[in-house]
Amino acid sequence: MFSILDYNGMKIIKKCSSILDYDGMKIIKKCSSILDYDGMKIIKKCSSILDYDGMKIIKKCSSILDYDGMKIIKKCSSILDYDGMKIIKKCSSILDYDGMKITRNAQVSWTMMA
Repeated sequence: MFSILDYNGMKIIKKCSSILDYDGMKIIKKCSSILDYDGMKIIKKCSSILDYDGMKIIKKCSSILDYDGMKIIKKCSSILDYDGMKIIKKCSSILDYDGMKITRNAQVSWTMMA
């Protein structure tokens, strides 16, 4: 799906693709959106993979906010694997405004072998 909305200088661009397969129980979704209004840009990308064969769930999301030179970047990814019982989560955010940078990182990892 591809759509563009333009109203009073505000532009919204969306792209979405999805694959659904109940035989292998696989769901793949990708969505990206761009919002531009008065120089403010918001970019979001999300992808998810669900596979019940190997019981794996992978999710990735990133967002970028840019307004008057201020950039906020956030990235989060999670991996769930019931074969090896692994859960990995990563989150990072970067704030850059007038040369000031703030970086935060958080990670949780859990592994349990059978």
